[in-house]
Amino acid sequence: MSRRPFSHALRELLESVEPKGIEQEQIRVVAAYFDVPVEVSLRGKGEATEFLGDLPNWRWRTAFDLPPGRMRVRCEIGESQ
Repeated sequence: MSRRPFSHALRELLESVEPKGIEQEQIRVVAAYFDVPVEVSLRGKGEATEFLGDLPNWRWRTAFDLPPGRMRVRCEIGESQ
């Protein structure tokens, strides 16, 4: 199974709660909390190691599938320091 870099999956989750086609002044998401299953693995990339992770591909698991982990993420808009 091919997984993508974990940062891509996390970015896609955050983009899913951003309103599209609406003026930013009308609706603005300031906080989001996710508690979702996630499948992770490590892949060697040259001399570096890449952290891969994504939501499970299938809802139903077989005896051959590893159990997914859980990802709990809370994001808030705040001031940069």
